[in-house]
Amino acid sequence: MKTKTKRRITAMAMAVMMAVSAFQGTGMEYAVYAAEQDASFVFTGKFPDKYDIKYVIPEDDDALIEKKVQALVAGMTEEEKYTFLGGNGTGDTEGNAGFLKGVPRFGVPMIKMYDGPAGVLYPKDTTNPPQEQMLAATWDETMAEKYGEAVGKENVAIGGAFLLGAQLDIQRAPQFGRTKDQMGEDSYLLSSLADDLTRGMQKNGGIAVMKHYAAFAQNATPGTSTNVKVSEQALHETYLPGFESAIKEGGALGLMSSYNAINGTMASANTYLQQDVLRDMWGYDYFTITDWGGNDGYTLNKGTDIEMPSLSKNNKESTDKQVADGKMTREEADATVDQAVSRILRAYGKGGYLTWVGFDSNGKLNEEQGRTELILPGTNNEALASLYEESNAAVQEVAEQGGVLLKNENNALPLSGEKSVAVVGVNGMTLIPGIGGERSYGAVSAMTSPYEELCKLLGTDKVEGQVYNDLKGTIIPTDNLYTTKDGNTHGAQRTYGTGQSEETGGVVQGQFVSNSVPKYAMEGHEIGEVCQVDEVIDFNTNSKTYVNAEGGNAFPFTSNPAYTWETYLEAPESGEYSIILQSMGARAALAVYEESAEEESGWKSIGSASGASANQGTQYYGSTIPSETGENLSTAAVTLTQGKRYKILLASMNADGEGAGWGGQVQKMPRIENKDMQVGLAWVTPSQKKANVDNAINAAKTNDTVVIFAYAKVSDPKGDDRTAVTLKLSSDQEKMIQDVAKAAHDAGHKAVVVLNNDSAVVMENWINDVDAVLEMYYPGQRGGVATAEILTGAVNPSGKLAYTIPKKDTDTLITYSDELWSQFEADDNWKGDGTGAPAEGPGGMPGFGGGSPNTTTFSEGINTGYRWYDENNVEPQFDFGHGLSYTTFAYSDMKVAESRKNGERVGYDVTFNLKNTGSVAGSEVAQIYLGKATDLPEGIQSSKYQLAGYQKVKNIQPGETRRVTIHISERSLSYWNTNQEKLNIRSDGTKDKWTVAEQERVIYVGAASDDLKMNQTVAVEVDEAQKTVDQAQQELGEVKEQLKELENTSKKELDKVKTELQQTLNTIKQELETAKTQLKDSESGKTNSQAALKQAQDELKRVQEEYEKLKNSQQTATLKKVTQNKPKSKAKKQLQVSWKTQSGASGYEVQYSLKKSMKNAETKTVKGNKTKLTLKKLKSGKTYYIRVRAYKNVKDNTVYGAYSAQKKIKVK
Repeated sequence: MKTKTKRRITAMAMAVMMAVSAFQGTGMEYAVYAAEQDASFVFTGKFPDKYDIKYVIPEDDDALIEKKVQALVAGMTEEEKYTFLGGNGTGDTEGNAGFLKGVPRFGVPMIKMYDGPAGVLYPKDTTNPPQEQMLAATWDETMAEKYGEAVGKENVAIGGAFLLGAQLDIQRAPQFGRTKDQMGEDSYLLSSLADDLTRGMQKNGGIAVMKHYAAFAQNATPGTSTNVKVSEQALHETYLPGFESAIKEGGALGLMSSYNAINGTMASANTYLQQDVLRDMWGYDYFTITDWGGNDGYTLNKGTDIEMPSLSKNNKESTDKQVADGKMTREEADATVDQAVSRILRAYGKGGYLTWVGFDSNGKLNEEQGRTELILPGTNNEALASLYEESNAAVQEVAEQGGVLLKNENNALPLSGEKSVAVVGVNGMTLIPGIGGERSYGAVSAMTSPYEELCKLLGTDKVEGQVYNDLKGTIIPTDNLYTTKDGNTHGAQRTYGTGQSEETGGVVQGQFVSNSVPKYAMEGHEIGEVCQVDEVIDFNTNSKTYVNAEGGNAFPFTSNPAYTWETYLEAPESGEYSIILQSMGARAALAVYEESAEEESGWKSIGSASGASANQGTQYYGSTIPSETGENLSTAAVTLTQGKRYKILLASMNADGEGAGWGGQVQKMPRIENKDMQVGLAWVTPSQKKANVDNAINAAKTNDTVVIFAYAKVSDPKGDDRTAVTLKLSSDQEKMIQDVAKAAHDAGHKAVVVLNNDSAVVMENWINDVDAVLEMYYPGQRGGVATAEILTGAVNPSGKLAYTIPKKDTDTLITYSDELWSQFEADDNWKGDGTGAPAEGPGGMPGFGGGSPNTTTFSEGINTGYRWYDENNVEPQFDFGHGLSYTTFAYSDMKVAESRKNGERVGYDVTFNLKNTGSVAGSEVAQIYLGKATDLPEGIQSSKYQLAGYQKVKNIQPGETRRVTIHISERSLSYWNTNQEKLNIRSDGTKDKWTVAEQERVIYVGAASDDLKMNQTVAVEVDEAQKTVDQAQQELGEVKEQLKELENTSKKELDKVKTELQQTLNTIKQELETAKTQLKDSESGKTNSQAALKQAQDELKRVQEEYEKLKNSQQTATLKKVTQNKPKSKAKKQLQVSWKTQSGASGYEVQYSLKKSMKNAETKTVKGNKTKLTLKKLKSGKTYYIRVRAYKNVKDNTVYGAYSAQKKIKVK
């Protein structure tokens, strides 16, 4: 594993508001930077209509970005500023989640936001990578960067800017439905991947928005007001490190707050998280954004910068009310708005969205006068298509590296080409690339099933496939369809238009979902006008590209098709049927009715299905798998009686319409372009269902190995009793495994299970009935290839679990006891300001966001995941870090040496031999764990075992031995000291409470958290010289903060503390001399301590210079008088300003404004010893406030004195 290099994010915001106030107005001027004008864009007085993706160029020149940011903030109107502080609804016809308008007159484009993290949610084809849990299972930082780069490039190509992912939440409870997008249960593993993932996402431009900050570990929606109680230590050691790594090391430009409250304060209003930690401790300079509907009252002054999906609580009216109510002064309110806009624009600049912002030869900001038309994002579908091959290769590699072989007995795997194989299960016959929302649905053209790929690798004559449970069905034949309830004409009556179904809708994970089809008339036809009778309802493209290929008969999208079918199904047998609606490029719905005398219409609905998706009918959102042509599959399960006829109504439209969106907003549903309307009516009859099962059982009996594919859908478990909450597969999936495996074993054959699932699966009912288990998560659009390659040994599995799999449902930290379960209690006394959005969305059991306020106590503290199992001596089914290979490895010859990297005060290198003792090449994730620290302050936790390092050692040949070295960092050897009152101030300016646990620690080397091969004990100690330097560094940091506070105070205020300041600096100097002496007597870590000493000495010199500069600058110019000259015209007036000469000054600045706060002040510069200035073109009848300050040129810097007291004069 690579060593991280900590960096301090430049505090570019320092004094931004002062600088902005000095340049307010339309005539601002700046020094011209040679590199300011991007070579690829030349401003000619007019900006283009679209911001082509070629201009999305990541910018590393922070000084240039800051100049642009300050100029924009100074030049924008108040109305323009507020357009950055909130969205404009839940998106448009391109499927985005929202957008910000930009400032077109200055060349700032509209930016769009697209959902992730598992690929970009977009109506057209984008790449669907594996879920983040599978990425975590690779234990491979290079895979994280490749993953990020693949999704980041596609986001830019479609004209996206904010990619709403990665998700950096720690998995606390495997029952949580959003675990699919978490990267495991360990903060060290998550942190090690988070920075690489972020870096990859932003490598080619764009803005990665990390979510959900923070402690989002159970269901919470805008309607639940879920509150979590978590200790300060657990917050910093478990729930925040992933975000910290993404920001400090990965350069994340955006951060989304979570829906939940943390210790009683909603995340969007939590100043501890959003200001103290994020800004002060970590030095984060970019923006925060609320989750959709997650803003808790007025939060601009609490660290929130962007409110989504629309600006409602942080708008101008709310700000003005804060001022009117005395909660903020007008100056504070203006500065707060400017600060938020600056943070947002700073991210724009880094991500490549200020490329057009520039200055003319006079230093004036380029402006297209009168421009109000928005600059739209450029979408380049050709660029997107050109990425498919590269993206496919990347996501396939992640899937290959992330598959985890959990069990392999009796040489069940790898499969041999000499033996016959049966594939059983719907996900074996059709790939399930992913599941749930906020992801790409992938390119169907890139998807192949594990069955298809096994046929390629082993030969079609060696592989038999049986679906067991058919989700696609077959088109209902015309012989079973009639145009009337009692006639003899076969087929389905088609009429023009739609409108028979009632319009309903809801919200799923921030995306609007329509459950039916609105009223719509095709052009030139009345609704209900007869079109024709179709023999069957089977209209598809005969392609995987959503448009008609040869033989395709789907309805072209160019015709704006909208049809309704009415047909009567005569049941050929009695029993339970699956009536399946196949649809794509459309909003579609069907209903099944039986005759009923009790209903006025004579018909009663007995089942329904909907094909409209979260992305306006363009994805198979509602189905586990798509059809061969990419259709959504939605099933109505109905019980029918042989010989009886049932009415079916089916409506489908590809056209404009409107539906109620988030929070009651009207949301436009677009005409779905580039996707022809496909619609089909299929079924699975009772006899076919039985035949499917019988065929699967027979395949197990007649083939050497049966590979059973099972899957688990994403859902928050429901139930009021802890024993009713389950992580098991559905009962029909478990029965399939048990029955098929038994049939195989009875015939002397082997049974293998392949799992597709989002979180841990409890296997107690079948684990002992099978020979092998391969965990493939939801593996993305190339998962069929990866699965087959691992099964056959073309790829040797090397993934390791990033979460623990329990043996029983009651073996989790929320279900283990009634006491733990009771901590998910309703708290009716706690309430936030109220987030304004409906409570639709994923429901859940009490404590998981069942719709009422609740408080959950994270009583385990830092001991989540495997640490909880260790702490409570609970044996899991498979432990964290577990994963088998087709070869074996031996660990030996462990050595530990003290080694400090990158300024660390303590650290160790652990070196050992890793030998491949098997017969095939393979890769192994070697893991380092620290034993428990016992001598800690009261209230501080330490875990029995704690991951402290790892390395994926790749492609070790049979018999080969590699010498492996893994570093244990100071951070891993430290704890967050909640008992410490003052923050540590580090040399890079960051702050924290990390404290080295100085005592003996055991270091373990192993293949998993429960498979530790070797150990060695070390005495962790920080040497005395280093401690002395630390003390000096702390005091230096405090002095720097004090000097910053004194920058704009008077000489009188400085005089009060200058003696004390100089004494402190002298003390620091003496401490560093002491450290120098101590170093002579120290051998341990001498090089690092010497480097730290040198760094502190240099810093002391700089601080001393800053102090001297401040003393020189604190000479206040005195404003003598302001008088009015004789007017030259009735409308224009002049004022004569004079001041006293200031010794040593290089010149003076005179500032004047119509406001006492000096907002929108004009500034005039007078060079040399002149002490008079005439202010011209003033407004008659207005009162002006005037002040002056001296400045001095010192080497390459300009040092400004404090402003004089104001003088006020009314121009007559």
